[in-house]
Amino acid sequence: MSFKFFKRNIIVVYIYNKWLSWKTRKVKNFVFVASTGRCGTNSLEKIMGCSNNAICFHEPYPVMTNEDTFYDEKQSKSIFKNLKRIYIKRSSIGMKNYIETNHLFIKNFHEFAVKEFKNKIKIIHLYRDPISCARSYYSLQAIPGKTPLGCKFLINPLDPNNVLYMPSHFAAGMKFDNAIYRCLWYWYEVEARVIKFKDSHPNISVFDIKTSQLNDVHIIKKMFDHIELDYREADLLELVGVKVNKKSDKKSSLIEEDKVFIDANMEVKKAIGKLFQQTFKVDIGV
Repeated sequence: MSFKFFKRNIIVVYIYNKWLSWKTRKVKNFVFVASTGRCGTNSLEKIMGCSNNAICFHEPYPVMTNEDTFYDEKQSKSIFKNLKRIYIKRSSIGMKNYIETNHLFIKNFHEFAVKEFKNKIKIIHLYRDPISCARSYYSLQAIPGKTPLGCKFLINPLDPNNVLYMPSHFAAGMKFDNAIYRCLWYWYEVEARVIKFKDSHPNISVFDIKTSQLNDVHIIKKMFDHIELDYREADLLELVGVKVNKKSDKKSSLIEEDKVFIDANMEVKKAIGKLFQQTFKVDIGV
């Protein structure tokens, strides 16, 4: 019998998780970030890392990436149960707060985290405008459902698990079956999932912050106070406004003009509008 098999044994995992729950009983908050990615999660982790009563990670192992074309709930649940929650709790021993800035949270494991951490969970909703986000993913060749990066880290528009499920728009040969439209749709899908999360869990604290507000020390202080994080103002002033994850060396030079993205965004927003209104009983606010 291999050591790996022993570690993943259902009884061993159950007992070890119970022991870790006892060891982390004094942890006050398990904080996760809901975001599209490419919006400052790395910078946010650096900023929050200056707290002396929190342990912070940016996309720690296991990251919870997609292992298949579409979201596989059974597989994700297994990885969360056998690995993710174990790593989270083990990292949290002796700390008051655990913070993870991982854009896969809202896509692949938020419901498992809510069930596991219950009333100790808090969410930071970090968001950037759709055009900037789409351009960033497009320039990195991370195209939802198309390129290796897009398949592994983003969401496939044809996945029936989507909130904004529009398969006819993204079928082969259709206008939206295009890199720019897919990147823009991805932004709306993630934000729709955040809205759905808020509606499904009204008692869970969610702090909304724009990417541009990572430069505003007053907003950052409010966020720290909201989560009840200790900090030294001098440390915050050193970190706020510092851009961390530029990835400029990986970007393609074949970036379309802004007008192309603006026009495409108007079309995507119009196409999504009716479905969005039917789902949430409100109009798209962007």
